[in-house]
Amino acid sequence: MIDLAERETFCQFCGRRKHLRDLEEETPQWWEHVTWLKVGDRQKVRVDSIVGSIAHGADFRPDWTPFNGDERDSEVLSSMKERGFDPEESCASPITLVSYRGEYFVEGDGHRRVSAARTLGLTYLEAEVYQLRPKV
Repeated sequence: MIDLAERETFCQFCGRRKHLRDLEEETPQWWEHVTWLKVGDRQKVRVDSIVGSIAHGADFRPDWTPFNGDERDSEVLSSMKERGFDPEESCASPITLVSYRGEYFVEGDGHRRVSAARTLGLTYLEAEVYQLRPKV
Protein backbone atom coordinates (compact mmCIF):
# COMPACT_ATOMS: atom_id res chain seq x y z
CA MET A 1 0.00 0.00 0.00
CA ILE A 2 1.25 3.48 -0.84
CA ASP A 3 2.08 5.73 2.09
CA LEU A 4 -0.31 8.65 1.54
CA ALA A 5 1.97 10.96 3.54
CA GLU A 6 4.61 10.46 0.83
CA ARG A 7 2.21 11.86 -1.76
CA GLU A 8 1.68 15.01 0.33
CA THR A 9 -1.96 14.11 0.84
CA PHE A 10 -1.81 15.07 4.51
CA CYS A 11 -0.56 18.28 6.08
CA GLN A 12 2.71 17.61 7.87
CA PHE A 13 1.82 20.06 10.63
CA CYS A 14 -1.80 19.32 11.53
CA GLY A 15 -2.23 15.84 10.01
CA ARG A 16 -5.42 16.78 8.15
CA ARG A 17 -6.08 15.78 4.59
CA LYS A 18 -5.17 18.54 2.11
CA HIS A 19 -7.66 17.51 -0.55
CA LEU A 20 -10.74 15.38 -1.09
CA ARG A 21 -10.34 11.62 -0.70
CA ASP A 22 -9.43 9.94 -3.98
CA LEU A 23 -10.25 6.26 -4.36
CA GLU A 24 -7.49 5.81 -6.95
CA GLU A 25 -4.95 7.04 -4.38
CA GLU A 26 -6.35 4.81 -1.65
CA THR A 27 -6.49 1.65 -3.78
CA PRO A 28 -4.08 2.17 -6.71
CA GLN A 29 -3.20 -1.50 -7.13
CA TRP A 30 -6.85 -2.54 -7.57
CA TRP A 31 -7.91 -0.76 -10.73
CA GLU A 32 -6.73 -3.36 -13.23
CA HIS A 33 -8.34 -6.15 -11.17
CA VAL A 34 -11.90 -4.86 -10.75
CA THR A 35 -14.97 -4.33 -12.87
CA TRP A 36 -17.93 -2.07 -12.22
CA LEU A 37 -21.35 -3.61 -11.61
CA LYS A 38 -24.35 -1.28 -11.87
CA VAL A 39 -26.65 -1.39 -8.85
CA GLY A 40 -30.26 -1.03 -10.07
CA ASP A 41 -31.72 2.11 -11.65
CA ARG A 42 -31.29 5.73 -10.63
CA GLN A 43 -31.48 6.19 -6.91
CA LYS A 44 -31.38 8.98 -4.38
CA VAL A 45 -28.13 8.97 -2.43
CA ARG A 46 -27.52 10.94 0.75
CA VAL A 47 -25.12 13.79 0.00
CA ASP A 48 -23.28 13.26 3.29
CA SER A 49 -22.41 9.69 2.25
CA ILE A 50 -20.53 10.95 -0.83
CA VAL A 51 -17.02 11.17 0.60
CA GLY A 52 -14.64 11.43 -2.32
CA SER A 53 -13.72 11.20 -5.96
CA ILE A 54 -12.17 8.88 -8.48
CA ALA A 55 -9.17 10.61 -10.07
CA HIS A 56 -10.23 14.20 -9.23
CA GLY A 57 -9.71 14.35 -5.46
CA ALA A 58 -6.82 16.80 -5.79
CA ASP A 59 -9.16 19.32 -7.48
CA PHE A 60 -11.28 19.79 -4.34
CA ARG A 61 -10.69 20.60 -0.69
CA PRO A 62 -11.96 18.12 1.92
CA ASP A 63 -15.12 20.27 2.31
CA TRP A 64 -15.87 19.86 -1.43
CA THR A 65 -14.98 23.43 -2.41
CA PRO A 66 -12.97 23.49 -5.63
CA PHE A 67 -9.36 24.68 -5.48
CA ASN A 68 -9.77 26.42 -8.82
CA GLY A 69 -13.21 27.87 -8.10
CA ASP A 70 -13.99 31.34 -9.28
CA GLU A 71 -16.56 33.98 -8.44
CA ARG A 72 -19.04 32.39 -10.85
CA ASP A 73 -19.43 29.42 -8.49
CA SER A 74 -20.60 31.63 -5.64
CA GLU A 75 -22.80 33.69 -8.00
CA VAL A 76 -24.46 30.53 -9.30
CA LEU A 77 -25.08 29.28 -5.76
CA SER A 78 -26.54 32.63 -4.70
CA SER A 79 -28.83 32.63 -7.72
CA MET A 80 -29.93 29.05 -6.99
CA LYS A 81 -30.78 29.96 -3.39
CA GLU A 82 -32.71 33.12 -4.37
CA ARG A 83 -34.79 31.36 -7.01
CA GLY A 84 -35.50 28.35 -4.83
CA PHE A 85 -33.94 25.96 -7.34
CA ASP A 86 -33.96 22.44 -5.96
CA PRO A 87 -31.56 20.04 -7.69
CA GLU A 88 -33.24 17.18 -5.84
CA GLU A 89 -36.41 17.83 -7.86
CA SER A 90 -34.73 18.80 -11.13
CA CYS A 91 -34.50 16.64 -14.23
CA ALA A 92 -30.71 16.96 -14.29
CA SER A 93 -28.82 13.89 -15.34
CA PRO A 94 -27.74 11.77 -12.39
CA ILE A 95 -24.17 11.75 -11.16
CA THR A 96 -22.17 8.51 -11.33
CA LEU A 97 -21.04 7.07 -8.01
CA VAL A 98 -18.95 4.08 -7.08
CA SER A 99 -19.83 2.40 -3.80
CA TYR A 100 -16.86 1.15 -1.82
CA ARG A 101 -17.10 -0.08 1.77
CA GLY A 102 -20.39 1.77 2.33
CA GLU A 103 -19.08 5.09 1.04
CA TYR A 104 -19.61 6.78 -2.31
CA PHE A 105 -17.03 8.25 -4.67
CA VAL A 106 -17.87 10.49 -7.66
CA GLU A 107 -16.77 9.28 -11.08
CA GLY A 108 -16.61 11.64 -14.06
CA ASP A 109 -18.56 14.88 -13.84
CA GLY A 110 -20.82 15.60 -10.90
CA HIS A 111 -18.23 16.95 -8.49
CA ARG A 112 -19.58 20.52 -8.70
CA ARG A 113 -23.14 19.26 -8.19
CA VAL A 114 -22.04 17.54 -4.98
CA SER A 115 -20.25 20.74 -3.96
CA ALA A 116 -23.36 22.83 -4.67
CA ALA A 117 -25.65 20.34 -2.90
CA ARG A 118 -23.47 20.47 0.22
CA THR A 119 -23.38 24.26 0.15
CA LEU A 120 -27.15 24.45 -0.25
CA GLY A 121 -27.73 21.91 2.52
CA LEU A 122 -29.48 19.37 0.29
CA THR A 123 -30.00 15.89 1.60
CA TYR A 124 -30.12 13.77 -1.57
CA LEU A 125 -28.85 13.71 -5.16
CA GLU A 126 -29.92 11.45 -8.03
CA ALA A 127 -27.20 8.97 -8.94
CA GLU A 128 -26.37 5.87 -10.89
CA VAL A 129 -24.48 3.65 -8.48
CA TYR A 130 -21.84 1.04 -9.29
CA GLN A 131 -20.01 -1.42 -7.06
CA LEU A 132 -16.47 -2.62 -7.55
CA ARG A 133 -16.25 -6.36 -8.14
CA PRO A 134 -13.17 -8.54 -8.74
CA LYS A 135 -12.66 -9.53 -12.38
CA VAL A 136 -13.14 -13.22 -13.02
